[in-house]
Amino acid sequence: MPIWGQLLIVFGGLILALTLIQLLLPIVIKVVIKSRLLPLGFYCLVAWVSTFLTDWTAEHEPLVRLGFYIIAGLTVLSWLVSLAKVILDKRSERDMESYIARQLSIARQLDIQPDKVTISEDGTVLDAETGDPLLEERQ
Repeated sequence: MPIWGQLLIVFGGLILALTLIQLLLPIVIKVVIKSRLLPLGFYCLVAWVSTFLTDWTAEHEPLVRLGFYIIAGLTVLSWLVSLAKVILDKRSERDMESYIARQLSIARQLDIQPDKVTISEDGTVLDAETGDPLLEERQ
């Protein structure tokens, strides 16, 4: 194979690799930021690079590990807090839906027309014209 053919294969592979990196890098960055792994990744990168540049990391390995454990623990804690918030929001949304359904059921039993009522943000059934509560207010 002539030299220009070999160069074409090498540079073609290099261009393909750089193109793939350029396409995948934004996706990887978004995933890292969304999953809150940026501080942990940055810490690992700095610790890895510092092993080649100084002896401090090797001399203070327990301190480096402690820093890693603290950052990893804070990352997991932030995930747990987010999970708890999502669970509470879903539970609150489900409670509000059942409360509104119960209010509308009571309104139907009292022969109140659906076009004569509105529902406030807190789930109270209001008279569409006056804005006064038609049924009991939420406790």
